[in-house]
Amino acid sequence: MRITTCCVLVLLGIGLNCLSQSSKIDGQAENLMRLWYPQPANGWIAALPVGNGRLGAMVFGGVERELIPLNEDSFWSGEPGNNVLSEVEPYLQEIRGLIYDGKYQEAQKLASQYLPNLTPPENGDNGKCYQPKGTHIIDFPGINRFDNYHRSLDISRAVSTVRFTAKNVNYKRKVLSSFTDNVLVVHLSADKAGSIHFSLKMEGQLLHTVKTEKELLLAQGKGGDFEGKKGKVTATTLIKPKLKGGELISNDSTLSIKGADEVTLYISISTKFNSY
Repeated sequence: MRITTCCVLVLLGIGLNCLSQSSKIDGQAENLMRLWYPQPANGWIAALPVGNGRLGAMVFGGVERELIPLNEDSFWSGEPGNNVLSEVEPYLQEIRGLIYDGKYQEAQKLASQYLPNLTPPENGDNGKCYQPKGTHIIDFPGINRFDNYHRSLDISRAVSTVRFTAKNVNYKRKVLSSFTDNVLVVHLSADKAGSIHFSLKMEGQLLHTVKTEKELLLAQGKGGDFEGKKGKVTATTLIKPKLKGGELISNDSTLSIKGADEVTLYISISTKFNSY
């Protein structure tokens, strides 16, 4: 388990020192499966990741503005294509056979002879780009002074948590990506009734429609063009708030929540990758 933990820390660029301090703050035994920070992320690389294998998000942990960039594993640039030249296809099959038989040196020799510096055919390409699905933005009006800030990621439970105090109210925000229900979930709570006020919107270069439909925020987009291939993967994001107390107000492209006790946001993303 320690080896796995260290690998995760290296990949995320995080040192063990923060983890040893986390046990002192939480008043628990040393917990090497929790990352924590005393301030919001100042960039994408410092945000905390959650994901279920299909839906992913980076959680910045902002106080006045929370940024949650979204990903879906089938949202790619371009359209179907083939970059295998007909004259090398027989050698490609032979190379694969050698690899399957464990004859790696022979496979490498044949590949170096027939596959170097190949230019794709006119209707081909060198591969597609994985693309961002846009950023979910939560704005909290009037919260510009705060203390007792804590941002963490429980790796064992795959839950990102933000908590802080503002105007004598203790706020908490949890984010996870559910494998069972196949949605991203953001839960916002406070220890004083009626204290949760915020607005929701979506932004992104690949989004062409952002609007509200009744109590839903709907964002639609399409993958970008790449190497002569038109972007044909379309995607839809739906955000559904569930309130305990308070009021939900729909505008043209934003949802606003006022005076809620708790709010849970369900985020669903789907693409037309299979059918274009």
